[in-house]
Amino acid sequence: MKNLIRVFSIVCIIFLISCNPQKKYINDALDKIQAHSMKKDQIDWPDYRANVLKYGKNDKTIDDAHKTIKYALSLLHDGHSIFVSSKDMKKEYSDTSTKKITSIVSEYTSEIGYIKIPGFIGNERLEKAFASRIQDLIRGLEKQKISGWIIDLRGNTGGNMWPMLLGIGPILGDGIAGYFVNDKKDFNMWGYAEGKTFDGGSIISKIDSAYQLKNKNKKIAVLINNSTASSGEAIAVAFKGLPKTRFFGDRTRGQTTGNSTIFLSDSSMIALMTVVFADRNKVIYGIPIIPDEIAKDVDAKELAIKWINWTMLQKN
Repeated sequence: MKNLIRVFSIVCIIFLISCNPQKKYINDALDKIQAHSMKKDQIDWPDYRANVLKYGKNDKTIDDAHKTIKYALSLLHDGHSIFVSSKDMKKEYSDTSTKKITSIVSEYTSEIGYIKIPGFIGNERLEKAFASRIQDLIRGLEKQKISGWIIDLRGNTGGNMWPMLLGIGPILGDGIAGYFVNDKKDFNMWGYAEGKTFDGGSIISKIDSAYQLKNKNKKIAVLINNSTASSGEAIAVAFKGLPKTRFFGDRTRGQTTGNSTIFLSDSSMIALMTVVFADRNKVIYGIPIIPDEIAKDVDAKELAIKWINWTMLQKN
């Protein structure tokens, strides 16, 4: 009897929404979410769909439908999936300002090269400029004597991981930097090699005149905090498992998962969580990254400098 009532309720909701001009748009989005979500085998999809359609039964405009899809994504409880309207997409990707490039900063102190990498969202031209800026800073710093590096990912809330990975590639070194792990526990490698980033067997991005690090026997300190998230965490994961590498700061946000881009009929986008990050040693995350040394933001950098200097003294 309960099953009969449940089926009847779903049919009624679908009938009520059939008069809604946004019905097809919402249902198409739900079909895509169900097909690709990392949680597709953990959700009661008939109940899920009925809940969402009930929420959006009075939608009159495309903006109303957008709110319904945001609600649908919130019901996944995956902590990462988001909806971006076509209007917001256009704003982000048409931005040609250099602010995103100049927010990458570097310092040189006592044989230590410091680079702060912010999150990134932008068009293809800015992607190349962003990656080139990081490699240029590395090139410039290595004109000095460098015994260690500090990579500051604090406040890096994510965006597009590939320009970040392409830029920092010379310090990471060539090879597999991590894996994307799907719901079937398939491991798909990603990383950097010879001035290119790769995802499985596909080249994602490349840089002209890629820089090759001179001193590959280096210490690396990675700074993270609660605002290190998403693609910012992907870059942190890329440093996990590297020799002579240590993490300082506070635990990251815990969005160590990857989103796939799904476009809807009005060019709006669902960034749907479809994979979990794993490091080069196939350690799976999906949880916050915990630093080796817990420290407040004001202290993390100083602790990193002390650690690099201490390892240099030990060597001598």
